[in-house]
Amino acid sequence: MGENKKLSAEELAELRAQLKKEAGIEDTLGAGADADDDEEEGVFGKKVYVTISEDGMKAYVRLNPVTDGSRYTVPEVKAALRNNRVVTGVSTTALMEMIGGEVYDEDVLVAEGKEVTAGTEGFFEFMIDMESKRTPEILEDGSVDYSSMNRVANVDVGDLIAIYHPAVQGSKGNDVCGKELIPRYCRDLMPLRGQHVERRGDKYYANMAGRISLSGNNIEILSVFEIDEDVTYGFGNVDFFGDIEIRGNVDSGVTIRAGGKVTISGTVGSATIYAGGDVILERGIQGGGEGKVFSNGSVFAEFIEFATINAKGDIRANYFLDSKVKASGMVYAEGKKGSVIGGEVHGLKGIEIRNAGNITETRSVIHAGFEISEYEKYSQLLHDEKKAKDKIRDLVEEMSELLVKGKKDGVNKAQKEKILKINEKKTAVYTELEEIAGKKNELATRMAQSSRANIKIHDTCYVNTMLTIGIAVTIINREEYRTKYICRNDQIERRAL
Repeated sequence: MGENKKLSAEELAELRAQLKKEAGIEDTLGAGADADDDEEEGVFGKKVYVTISEDGMKAYVRLNPVTDGSRYTVPEVKAALRNNRVVTGVSTTALMEMIGGEVYDEDVLVAEGKEVTAGTEGFFEFMIDMESKRTPEILEDGSVDYSSMNRVANVDVGDLIAIYHPAVQGSKGNDVCGKELIPRYCRDLMPLRGQHVERRGDKYYANMAGRISLSGNNIEILSVFEIDEDVTYGFGNVDFFGDIEIRGNVDSGVTIRAGGKVTISGTVGSATIYAGGDVILERGIQGGGEGKVFSNGSVFAEFIEFATINAKGDIRANYFLDSKVKASGMVYAEGKKGSVIGGEVHGLKGIEIRNAGNITETRSVIHAGFEISEYEKYSQLLHDEKKAKDKIRDLVEEMSELLVKGKKDGVNKAQKEKILKINEKKTAVYTELEEIAGKKNELATRMAQSSRANIKIHDTCYVNTMLTIGIAVTIINREEYRTKYICRNDQIERRAL
């Protein structure tokens, strides 16, 4: 190999200028440079200005005009982009069009990042309607259609219930500077579990005909007892662990017990209904003073007359007439009449009706919030709790005496038996204390649920209506209209609706 020729200073300067030109470094300003400064000075040489969007997903180039007949080249502009950290998504076509068209003093989009492609979470596609319609339909004439509250999802043997679609992960992206963008991780759901449902791959099929129930990822099929005739006294009582649907009337004297919900399409007389779920009386109940409904869910009725209704949820009807109604949720009188006339109506969380009482000044008692009887229950529980704790103290003292004596003289057979009996009594008393604590907690929960209870009367509150919220009581002595009643400092106050 021959010796390298030593370059002169002039040759080095010329080579350096040529390399800078090829690299696009010569006369190139970085991102953020102020092009106007040079223009004000009358500089019109080659200058490439690069701007990057705030999110880093777009890059723009602006070329300074040239007046000496020279032209920009694609490598020059790409080098300027690289010099400003723009390394991905550069469009050669955009650069060629910009240079060929001699587009100067204009920001041109020349590079775009790759957006993240979002994935999808795993989900179940149900092939039957699993939605619950929880409120009745108010018709144009103001009446309430309770028959519209169809919440039964029935399946037959072999029906496809659901298809599971596994999670699909998204694809990565990057900005124009090459920074990697990571999509959100998508998770799969736990498989469905339950009775009478068969899983085949990602599909779930019914192994039994009945009503489908879904809670979280637990699914089961419950049988439905359907009766397509009137239930008379001669028909006998109806007792079923699932849901009961009666497409006729229910006569007086009949008792219906359901582990689930009860739906009756006709009218109900002085019958007794027990339900583990909701009760829907599409044509109402004429209780004759003897009809009773007990529900662990909510009760919906066209009307309630001369009946006793208890529900752990809400109670809704078009009107209430001389009935005893008690709900752990809300009580609503809605629709065309929307009235409470006579009787007693209680809603732990509140009352919302159109009219209270009537023009004949029938005494109607409307109560919202915590009841006085519940304060009495709480007082009794405190008394029982004290007695139980006193028993525990006495038993502990008795056992201590026996143990001290046994340590001194030895424990004989009779003393051992007595100690065992004391332990049994202690266990029984501790169990009693646990039950008392549970009941106290229930009352405390109800107290919390009633803390914002109020009474809303959207039309007329007639004379002689008794309104009670908690322990506060007022009797209406003149008609009042469109009023919200609240309790403040154990006094009932009024607010306009």
